[in-house]
This record gives sequence, C-alpha cells and structure tokens, in this order.
Amino acid sequence: MWKAAKGGAMTAEYQQAERRVTNLIRNSKRAFEKKLADKNASNRQFFAYVKKKTGTRSSIGPLKAAGGETVADEQGMAEILNKQFQSVFTREDTNNIPEPDTMDMNSMLYDVKFTTRDVKKKIAALKRESAPGPDGLAPQLLKELKDQLAPALAMIFTKSLEEGVVPTDWKEANVSPIFKKGSKSQPSNYRPVSLTSVACKMMESLIRDKITDHLELNKIINNSQHGFLKGRSCVTNLLEFLEKATTVVDGGGNFDIIYLDFAKAFDKVPIQRLLKKVRAHGIRGKVLTWIEQWLTGRRQRVVLNGKFFVVGRRAFWGATRQRTGATPVYHFH
Repeated sequence: MWKAAKGGAMTAEYQQAERRVTNLIRNSKRAFEKKLADKNASNRQFFAYVKKKTGTRSSIGPLKAAGGETVADEQGMAEILNKQFQSVFTREDTNNIPEPDTMDMNSMLYDVKFTTRDVKKKIAALKRESAPGPDGLAPQLLKELKDQLAPALAMIFTKSLEEGVVPTDWKEANVSPIFKKGSKSQPSNYRPVSLTSVACKMMESLIRDKITDHLELNKIINNSQHGFLKGRSCVTNLLEFLEKATTVVDGGGNFDIIYLDFAKAFDKVPIQRLLKKVRAHGIRGKVLTWIEQWLTGRRQRVVLNGKFFVVGRRAFWGATRQRTGATPVYHFH
C-alpha cells in the first residue's frame, strides 16, 4: 500500500492504515515507557532510555592541570587527559625477563586462513551504530557493501599476516574519556575507551577465534575460566560458584572468599613477557609475529567533541615509549 501511495495512488484505505499504524506505535511507546517507570524495572534500562531520548551526555571537566590551574577549553583538556592515560602505562624492564615453561601440547598454531565467508560473518555481526576509528570507516558502510568488501578484506588480512606487517592506520586510536566517579576536575577519574579501525578489529577477532580453538583443542584453558569463552559468562561463573558454596555450607563446612581487583590491570600488562607467554602456549610463526607487530608502534589521541591537542599542523599523538636494545619501541595498551 505504501508503494502504491508513493507512486501517486493515495487511497482512503492507505490513509486509514497509516492512522492505525501511527496509533499502534504511539500506544506501544506508552506501554514501554510505563513498563520502564514500573518500580520493578531496572534503573539501568530506565536511565539509558532517558539518556537516549534527551540526547544528554556526561560533560568533561573543567580539569585541573599538573600545575594546579584549571583548564576548560577542549583542546587543553584533551592534552591533559592524553598525558594522564600515558602515565599509567607499564614501563617494562626488558633486561630480566623470565622464560616461562613451554606447555605440553599436541599441536602448534602457526598460521590463520582468512576466507571471504568468515569475513562476511564478522561484518554481519557488527553493530551499525558503533563509532569508527581514525580511518573513518564506519560499520554501517561495511555492512552495506559486505559483498564487495569481504573478498578485498580477506586478501588484505592474508597479506598482512603473510608479511607480518600491520598497517599504520590500524595502530592508531581515538580515545574517548568516560567519567567514572569522584570529582570531574581530576583527570585520573576518567576511563579511556579506544576507538580503533573496525577492519583491524575484525582481523583481530578472526585471529582470536583461532587462538581460542587452539587453546581448547590442547586443553590449556582451565575449567574455572568463564570470561571470553563461548557459552560461558558471568552467569555461568556465578552458578558454578553458588553450587560449590552451597554444597560446602550444606555439609557443615566453612567457605572462605577472597576478592581481588587489580588496579588498571589491562594498562599494566608487560608486553615482552606477554609475548613469551604466548609463545610458550604454542602460538608461533606468522601469528606470533603479527601479534608482536600489532602490539608495537601504536599511537593514541584523546578527542573531545572532534577536537584534540595540536602541535603546529600535526595532531599530538601520545605513546608509551620503551626501549628494546638500541631501538625505541612504542607500546599501546
């Protein structure tokens, strides 16, 4: 009926249907909002809906610089946050790295094959509304052109792995600061969220899948691991924990719990030690070389409302510097 009306054949039947659909949508929205306002609804859902409808966002700053002065302009705050995020990175001592024991395995992982079919699956799983990285290639563009782009991306991924080279654009990130808690004037109260190349993230995901298969095949992952595994989550973790706890308590035993939270755990992973652990777990050859290249030479910049700190004509890119022998190497966490 809409196609007919679009072609100029506007009928009373179409107008009646249009009014009916409008009323259905309006009533559905009212029912949804009433459900959100119900006291049994989660606060997270309610405030997420309000935030979406109002378009409000948590503001950044003004921020206090190291000297104590207050900075309110966006470029100045971007510089302060960029320095803050750099400061928490690990400065790894590469002179005394222990050699981990090699795991007992039936097979090694040397290579990964990238097929057009696998790339299409990754594109289909992308969220249209996700933000692009510095290259500006949005998920929506990839989804609209997946039939044309998937074969080309599969070739690029294969070439990148074969040569052990990660494109420079894939090593750059736009960082969006997210306020956590406390005073908004303290740079340390913001959490960095990195927006990187969507294409690179798809390649990372494909390699990650093969690594997970390799670890599961060789029974390297402990049964107590629930994070980052298919079919496992916080819920399965809690269910197993609850089963264990109630069994002990019902049997009259004592059950002690120790909670640990590593501050900035992901920021403080020592890269060279991580690579040695990866090798000890049977990941070698092209895959290990690519991972090492992916981890080195990375750059970031904090972007606030499209603005970032500028030196001359060039954007200020922050990096954590680390020396390996006489060659300066930049690591991004």
